[in-house]
Amino acid sequence: MNATEPRRRWWPRSVRARAALAAASAAAVILVGIGCWVHHDVYRQSTQIAEDQAKAQLWSLCDQLRQGVVPDTTNTVPYEVVATDRRGAVAYGGGMA
Repeated sequence: MNATEPRRRWWPRSVRARAALAAASAAAVILVGIGCWVHHDVYRQSTQIAEDQAKAQLWSLCDQLRQGVVPDTTNTVPYEVVATDRRGAVAYGGGMA
């Protein structure tokens, strides 16, 4: 860089450029916040639906056992959760032999 060459600034000089940069930054922050909220809400709803389905299957199995009926494991329980982690459950389809 020469001594006679003007130094470039990282912040825009014009009011129009500053306003555009501020609006873009505010929009980015708002969109990231909305995205996080939607992700959290969808995750919560899907977890609730899976929990409700599991409870319904459990109560159905309990009712069959109370009536003295021995349930068929391949038809009554479509899956068995083996382990869970942060990303989801590892499941085995069908009855575990």
